[in-house]
Amino acid sequence: MLVEELINRHGPAPPVPKGIQNDTTYQEVVKVYHEMYAPGLHALFESIWFYFTENGKMSFPRQGSLVAQMAVFLKVLENIKVTDRAQMMYSSTLELRLVWDLAKNALSAAPDGVDNRTRETMPHENDAVEVKARFRLVQALLDGTLLPFNPACPPIRNSNNPHRLRELEFWFSLGEFVTTHVNASPMMVRREADMAVRGVALETMRKFLDGRENRDVIYSIAVVRHNAYRFNMAQAMLEKYHLPESDARNKAVVASKFIMSQTQATGSMTNVTRRICDLANQLYVSPGYNIILPEEQ
Repeated sequence: MLVEELINRHGPAPPVPKGIQNDTTYQEVVKVYHEMYAPGLHALFESIWFYFTENGKMSFPRQGSLVAQMAVFLKVLENIKVTDRAQMMYSSTLELRLVWDLAKNALSAAPDGVDNRTRETMPHENDAVEVKARFRLVQALLDGTLLPFNPACPPIRNSNNPHRLRELEFWFSLGEFVTTHVNASPMMVRREADMAVRGVALETMRKFLDGRENRDVIYSIAVVRHNAYRFNMAQAMLEKYHLPESDARNKAVVASKFIMSQTQATGSMTNVTRRICDLANQLYVSPGYNIILPEEQ
């Protein structure tokens, strides 16, 4: 199931009231975006591209639909009662759609057909091509799809910035995880070979987590996607202990529980990452729309 399909299952986008888009509303959208969502998008994708500016001042993409979407969401928040469960669920659904659309805006960052595959210099932290590539990787990870090639910038070996190099290592490894690598036939041979390559990519990702929240989340989603389909996860989740960690089923359970825990409203996690965890939880944990059982493959 695609992310957009999942979001639409929760209901259509709300109608936009007439006259909601004016300069006062736009300035409020800019303020809230830069306070609440730009930092979260920056943290998730490790890119400052999301900090929009215009003539040296904070701004927001002047896309009518996106501005209206933010404005409607803010209007809903003005009247919400935290004790009203239905209102809270509705606002959560709106924010889920909003966060995804804000992240998806990265697809407009660079022209189609341009990628960083042959790049030989370290991309800047606001590199438009790289942020578009990273969104595509996260999108494919959640959608349960595979890309025809890895669009991420490969690690730049002559870099004098070890932290950025490890960042590139992680994202490139994610790209390897969500890319089709083997064109062998028959289908079973191709699937097994692809799974082996993705297993290696997963282990490489693990080496570059570096204590970063976003990488922990992305890696956990990849772990569940790679392993959960092999087991009765409903039963496994009920068991008290999940050791040793090297066991594939235990890895999937620990990662699933981590994703579930990050969907809660408490803690230091950003709204952006929390909503990404909401999507991952529904797609790969409960109910697990994208967990494909062996007999279904």
